[in-house]
Amino acid sequence: MSAMVKWPALAALLSVLALTACGEDPEEAFNAGYKDGYTMGFAEQCMPRITETDPDYDSAEYMRGFRTGHTVGANACVREKRAAQTPTRATPRQGS
Repeated sequence: MSAMVKWPALAALLSVLALTACGEDPEEAFNAGYKDGYTMGFAEQCMPRITETDPDYDSAEYMRGFRTGHTVGANACVREKRAAQTPTRATPRQGS
């Protein structure tokens, strides 16, 4: 996910993902929560002004997935930021 995600696209994604957790089996609820959490964790680290979501607090599996995804998403953003700040070195040519 690019740090250039537009707000309407992110809001639409969060809305759809939040609705998909209704009435699902535990694995599907976890997956939906993971996706929402990942999106939110990434957004909080890379796009701090975009932090709105409505997690399904009533579903234990959804919330377990949300917490896991949030951590993974936030860490992914941190890794992207570090990679963007790390200067690349030119590799020497072989057999000029």
